[in-house]
Amino acid sequence: MIFDPTGKENCLMTDSKVIYRYLHGGKGEVTLMSPRSHKAHSYKFLKPANERDFPEDTIFVYVLHEGHKMYLGMLAGSEFRRTAKSTFGEDTEAVKGARYIVKMANRQDVVDARMMELYHSGRCCYCGRPLESAKYLSYGIGKRCMQYYNIQLLKEPWDGN
Repeated sequence: MIFDPTGKENCLMTDSKVIYRYLHGGKGEVTLMSPRSHKAHSYKFLKPANERDFPEDTIFVYVLHEGHKMYLGMLAGSEFRRTAKSTFGEDTEAVKGARYIVKMANRQDVVDARMMELYHSGRCCYCGRPLESAKYLSYGIGKRCMQYYNIQLLKEPWDGN
């Protein structure tokens, strides 16, 4: 897919802590793009509808292809794993991309290397509403959800861990 990073709804994510929180919000939609080729894959990170049947930090990972979401695997805490229900092989671009996104969420040095760029869709990662304010757009979470979930804006710099 050819991706336009300049679209008004797309927001480049450059902080691993923001990426981590965005992926775990339960309604995150991101696009991983190669800055050289502009080739991209889009993903959804969604909480299970029946959350009680899964551990608290479980997020289902889907790749978006031609308007359809296709199941890739699960994100539990800071680990992505492809499951038996995934129709994608371990060495496919979609699975490698999901693993790279999770690595970006856990390591600031991977984000800073800029081998790949990660954009969120301009929607709140908790409720899915469009983000209007530039301040909240940069964090990927809306004002209402930030207040509801009692989330503080990240102010401390990355400490290398």
